[in-house]
Amino acid sequence: MNRVDLDYLRRFRDDVLARSAPGRLAIALYGTTSPVLARMVTRSALARAAAAVAVAPAAQLARFVIDRRSYARYRLNRLARRVVAAVVAAARQPSR
Repeated sequence: MNRVDLDYLRRFRDDVLARSAPGRLAIALYGTTSPVLARMVTRSALARAAAAVAVAPAAQLARFVIDRRSYARYRLNRLARRVVAAVVAAARQPSR
């Protein structure tokens, strides 16, 4: 896993999981199990390989969700800018 994947996983945790009760439960569960898992990963090459295989799809899912949400926000912001521009242009038109 690289730094970009880690950033996406953190954003997924903060922007998606933390906003719902099941997501907060998943965060709490991870928080209680991660120290044990981390010790296993540091002691075993097999555990490191298994963790990499398990985490890669999660990182890809996080990237997909975050990028879709970012794109949706971008599209909404773009639409809002167009609406504001149209309202401003209409307001600048001399009344007849």
